[in-house]
Amino acid sequence: MGLVGSLSSAQTCPVVIDLNSIQYGVSSEVDAAISKPTTKQQSSFAQVGGNYYFAATTNDLGVELYSSDGLAAFTSLVKDIHPSGSSNPKNLTALGTELFFSADDGVHGIELWKTDGTAAGTVLVKDILPGAGGSSPLAFTAFGTKLLVSADGGAGFRELWISDGTAAGTVKLSSGISNPSWMAVDAAGSKVFFSATRPDIGAELWATDGTPGGTALVKDIQSGAESSLPFHLVTWNGKTYFTALNSSFGRELWATDGTAGGTTLVKDINPGFQGSNVSLDSHASFGGHLYFRAEDGVHGVEPWRTDGTAA
Repeated sequence: MGLVGSLSSAQTCPVVIDLNSIQYGVSSEVDAAISKPTTKQQSSFAQVGGNYYFAATTNDLGVELYSSDGLAAFTSLVKDIHPSGSSNPKNLTALGTELFFSADDGVHGIELWKTDGTAAGTVLVKDILPGAGGSSPLAFTAFGTKLLVSADGGAGFRELWISDGTAAGTVKLSSGISNPSWMAVDAAGSKVFFSATRPDIGAELWATDGTPGGTALVKDIQSGAESSLPFHLVTWNGKTYFTALNSSFGRELWATDGTAGGTTLVKDINPGFQGSNVSLDSHASFGGHLYFRAEDGVHGVEPWRTDGTAA
């Protein structure tokens, strides 16, 4: 592992679709009053087959779900989910031939939805928290043929749920842990790692194979009730990397193979308890290395890379 001396210039990428042309009515399929999507909305894209899905705003419909094949003439509203307001589709996640997302139809609150790209096939999957309050699902993660989400089903905090796209097949996986987040599928595709909180150990690293019995703590990195707060889970080169807090090292880079013994500190980049404030939120992989940001106490915040070993 070491400090990166220089970075190559970024390669240009072709534009898939010019939102500026769509938002001002170039497309015959989109209302001429469509407004510029916000930065957050622009980041909410997902591809299913040959179509791209995104949220956009029109004066008449508010924020709703649209699809495009990359051509303005074939960019259109999928469904007006909230007829009297904005459904604010978010967490767009492809799973097989369908798109899963969160939306508010004005009746059920923010809940789990899916679409096959048609208005008739755009439906509420399950009213996880019955009534208008909404379960506000987050952390959508495709896992094989199913979807994992973090949602409040009435406990007053988020729990881990799994869905096969049907109401009956959308069930709670976890009991006794709260606020699952930062999910990442392992290299084999057999389990999902995530951060979650249990009162006696705080927020630590957990894993699930998609069953209640297969949902368990991986390692209590910060022993006791204090939390290691695993963040930014990234699967690369056979292991899952993340950042975590420890009273001896501060926040540093860790890796796991799914076992307690195989969950280890990669390197104490900034020696001592202060940590390097390592971040994988803007990571990249290239040439057998994982690139990330960190501070070693000498150079300030700079790009670093690792091959998975301390050296």
